[in-house]
Amino acid sequence: MPTLDLQPALRHPELLAVPVAAGLAALDPGLASQVQVAPIDATLADTAAFCAAYGVGLDVSANCVVIAGTRGETTRYAACLVLATTRLDVNGVVRKLLDARKASFAPMDDAVALSGMEYGGITPVGIPADWELYLDPRVAALPSAIVGSGIRASKLQLPGAVLVALPRAEIIEGLARWSSERRRFWPSPRRRRRRPSRPSGHLLPASFASRSRISVSSSSSVGAVGDASAGGLRRSLSFLA
Repeated sequence: MPTLDLQPALRHPELLAVPVAAGLAALDPGLASQVQVAPIDATLADTAAFCAAYGVGLDVSANCVVIAGTRGETTRYAACLVLATTRLDVNGVVRKLLDARKASFAPMDDAVALSGMEYGGITPVGIPADWELYLDPRVAALPSAIVGSGIRASKLQLPGAVLVALPRAEIIEGLARWSSERRRFWPSPRRRRRRPSRPSGHLLPASFASRSRISVSSSSSVGAVGDASAGGLRRSLSFLA
């Protein structure tokens, strides 16, 4: 299994998209120096394939999702950074944040053209100045996160604190929810339905006896508890209650 050969990102602009290199250069030097980059196989840039090939956990890998929100003739864009183990709430949280009538994933051609980055490598570092940047709190809290570099042939590793310091970054509670894959391993506790208790010695109603599997006739017995006489039947049903 290949491993990530991490190097200071500022020293390797050839492994960054042009807007990403510019975004790093504009950061405080103390923050920019914490960002590292590693070359990868460009055919493995998609999150699931990358994590499987390089042994990186999905819980430290963050996806940058570009959302377009429209209201009338106005379209606003947001880059949303969420863990790979979660699902972005597009039509609820993001739509309201963008004050949009409709919100959806930005078309690939638009996302690539506007960001100046490759599809599958879009990252929050160096996004257009008029885009919003929304961070899930779980991403912001990571000591080390893996994100795109603007190109498919490399990945960035950086602390959540650097992401929080990016221009226009906002931490949004409820931005994403655990995906169905995560819920499968951490199921929610189920409530157990409790049958109402029946007082000891309570006689079952006649309607229950008619629906039960106990057959009552004048010539047959009720199991081993008593005969089918009126007294025997009453004792039998009391025993079962």
